[in-house]
Amino acid sequence: MKEKNSLRNFFLKFSGEDFQIINRSGTSNVFVGIGVFVFMIFILCCVSGFSFLYNAFQGNIFLSVPIGIFWGLLVAVIYVFLNYTITPTLLPTPIKKNNKIIGEVKMLVFNYNISFFFRLGFIIFLAVIVSQPLNVLLLKNSSQRSVDRYKIEYKLNEVLSADSSFVKKEMEYRSKFEERFKILSLQDSVNLKKSYSVISQKIENDNISLINGLFFKKDLEKLKRLPFSGKNQQKFDDIYSNIENLLFDETTEDQKFLENIKEIKFNNQYLEKDFQEYKNNVVSVIQEKKEHYEKLAKLVDKSNFYITTMRIILKENPLSWAVISFAVFTFIFPVYQKYSVGKKKSFFKMKQEIEMNFVQNNYNEHVKKYGITLQKRLEKLNQDLVNNLSEEMKKLEKYDVLKYERVRTENEKEVADIFAEKYQFWKNPPFRTKKTESIIVHKSEKDFLDFIHHSES
Repeated sequence: MKEKNSLRNFFLKFSGEDFQIINRSGTSNVFVGIGVFVFMIFILCCVSGFSFLYNAFQGNIFLSVPIGIFWGLLVAVIYVFLNYTITPTLLPTPIKKNNKIIGEVKMLVFNYNISFFFRLGFIIFLAVIVSQPLNVLLLKNSSQRSVDRYKIEYKLNEVLSADSSFVKKEMEYRSKFEERFKILSLQDSVNLKKSYSVISQKIENDNISLINGLFFKKDLEKLKRLPFSGKNQQKFDDIYSNIENLLFDETTEDQKFLENIKEIKFNNQYLEKDFQEYKNNVVSVIQEKKEHYEKLAKLVDKSNFYITTMRIILKENPLSWAVISFAVFTFIFPVYQKYSVGKKKSFFKMKQEIEMNFVQNNYNEHVKKYGITLQKRLEKLNQDLVNNLSEEMKKLEKYDVLKYERVRTENEKEVADIFAEKYQFWKNPPFRTKKTESIIVHKSEKDFLDFIHHSES
């Protein structure tokens, strides 16, 4: 029984509400349920954060575990705070328009304003964010084929972008060297072409590979735009297979060329220097191209394309939306439970009484201390006033006793304790939603003249 109560209290802590109010209101079971869901949210956030960081840090478990737990605690604390703010109005709150109080918010009723929907939207946003790494963790295998295809397509785009520059350089070097043919005799030109035909053929093959790659890319884009493109899997497979073969063949040809180029020699002394320069230029381009392919291959093999995997899973696997729906339900259900507690009103009624008493008692204590301080200052001020008027009052007493008595009575009223009357402008302090109505008495002109003559007399 003791273990059951300790577990119950453990989950009540996650509900974010006060133990005593929960137990006294008879709604503990509901708040235990809220605590269970909040604890589930904490676990989901820890797993989600760990999964994301584990992939982001390339399997570094020493960083992934503590940061994942911190992320889970952070989201859980934010969620508890947001859930705590979802409550009906408990204290008197004024309704203002143009800086004027026009009414009072109805208490113990949920106020569905912009702030409420903003908080609800933020909770749903958190749920969607948390669910994405869970999708990858649970459904990664189902998207592996599409991820592999994306890698092929990514490599093709990078290769086409680089090859366009490499082929352009190769063509420029060849054009410059071919200008030298014009100054040779026909026989020398034939011998020269035979000597550098291997290089020329390599340049042509690179250009053809670039053109074929562009065609494959266009075919792939056209196929993706077709309706029900998912049914054209065989066509997709053929195109991706051709792209893989193209990339493999080009890499193989580059390696073979670099091996064969060493055997090419040019015996014409007149153009030997020019030919050697041309050969070195082409070799440097091919070598740069080969290094680029190797770096690209390492990058693709090393990267897990985590964000792309998320996107592919959302696009292709309907179960991903089930995971998102489960996460959203887990985040939203405690809000619904809080709303159901609010409809019964017993919990919030008791919470309202406690908060009202707390505010009112503290305010009364403040007023009491403030009144004592003000009273002391008023007494000192009044005493100074009496002392300053004493000489004049003695003169008035000798001159007119009746007027002296009247002025003395008025002075006594002026120096009386006026704090309670003059400084309470609200009917319900400290909430200040209802102003004290001032009673204005309009008198006649005769009353005004009588007041003046009476004052002068």
